[in-house]
Amino acid sequence: MSKNNNLQRNDSVGEAIFNMIEKITSFGITTLENIQNIENKLGFKFPDSYRRFLLAINGGNCTVDKIGLYVKGIDDTIILDCFYGINLEGNYKNNDMMTYINMLSDDMLPESILIADTIQQGFIVLICGGENTGVYYWDDSYVYEQSNDETNMYWIANNFEEFLNLLSTSIVEVDR
Repeated sequence: MSKNNNLQRNDSVGEAIFNMIEKITSFGITTLENIQNIENKLGFKFPDSYRRFLLAINGGNCTVDKIGLYVKGIDDTIILDCFYGINLEGNYKNNDMMTYINMLSDDMLPESILIADTIQQGFIVLICGGENTGVYYWDDSYVYEQSNDETNMYWIANNFEEFLNLLSTSIVEVDR
């Protein structure tokens, strides 16, 4: 990831992204124009921290099964599998954010996007506006017994930067 000019380590967002680089095998690059096209399709803007993440990494597979964090609402540690990218083609097409948003849009909250998935078969959701702004774990497959039709979205962080910081300091050992 050394050839990316979109990433600067001069603030807390840049630092949080740098801390994730070694943990993610990037899907390649994207452009601000690509991001704006997706935002226009969806009808809302992404937070600046998430835009910077996409410009720097554009999603990717987690390089180790150790990127995880504890989610209080389910009383368990979730393990991230993949961060979604945008405008992905070829072998990475199944990891394109819009693929999943299009499939699940009827079940999603307003101004929300799917930014990652977990080995528990759930999604990481970024709500970009409104009273529920933040990052959540969505147990759409009802893996956890406390999940049901009324409650299957669990708060993780107030914003994307906070989420990245939680991930960069939350390395867990996974037994398979």
